[in-house]
Amino acid sequence: MSRYNYAVLIVATGQGADLEQIIQKRKLPALPPLRRLVTLFQQAGLNNISVVAPENLADTVKKDLSRMGVRFLIPSSEQVGDEPDAFALECFGLKEFEADIQRIFIATENTPFFRLETVEQLMQAKHLPVVPSYDGIGGHPLLIDAVQIPNIVNAVTTKGMQGALVNAKITKHYINVADEGSIMSLSKITSEEAIVRQLTVSSIRPATKLMLVSSHVFFGPGAAQLLRLIEETGSVREASTRMNISYSKAWKILNTIREQTGFETVFRQQGGVSGGSAKLTEKGKELLTRYTQFSERCNNAIETIFNEIFECD
Repeated sequence: MSRYNYAVLIVATGQGADLEQIIQKRKLPALPPLRRLVTLFQQAGLNNISVVAPENLADTVKKDLSRMGVRFLIPSSEQVGDEPDAFALECFGLKEFEADIQRIFIATENTPFFRLETVEQLMQAKHLPVVPSYDGIGGHPLLIDAVQIPNIVNAVTTKGMQGALVNAKITKHYINVADEGSIMSLSKITSEEAIVRQLTVSSIRPATKLMLVSSHVFFGPGAAQLLRLIEETGSVREASTRMNISYSKAWKILNTIREQTGFETVFRQQGGVSGGSAKLTEKGKELLTRYTQFSERCNNAIETIFNEIFECD
């Protein structure tokens, strides 16, 4: 289990639409950019994933990722402007993370080509912020320390995240990687063949969905994300909204867990100025912690076995 508490912020920019058309036209065994990014971070054992998108992309993004266990952050135009750039969306998203998060990966839809091994190398970094470096060129994703968030979001800049780090006098660190995809972006690739080449590099990866079963399935990535969001927001309704599921669906998940385990995972306090609240019971916290540990260790073992069998040459 990682010694740090990680979160992931993925910025939807709409730039993946052309790539999705290429995937469909060529019938490539590849995922569209946002799903590719979510899947990759989940394979790295990182399940606290938020996707921030402007209002005009909200419906498309929610539909595309509705079953992937992520939370959606949709700022209004009053909060980020009518045509927000990636940095405005990043700043909005960074302000939404809970206090116990220590490290945050930041990735955008425009840069979906880096590999799982790159993420794993960045997780070993001692000094943050850090990005991968290929042939001396800094790439993506960016990993920051949560303590750097106030300086980043308060920086005055017209040059995006890079300008914010410079203005905030935050030194960026680099880790050398053998991953050309880490320096490639959709906005800079002019050749369709180059995109196809990147999509087919190591396109075969193990994919697992770990479930807990009693008399039937009662717990998996979606249920775990629901518990995390209830603990974060103090509200079952808010948690269900962020997951893009109905309030009744959220309670169906919670009731199924109770029926199969024999204990409550959520405690509700009625009334009060704010109209009541919800939090995890001690049993609920324990279940979430154990499932998270189980998931991380299984994913690590599966990745090791996969590399031995499929990449031994």
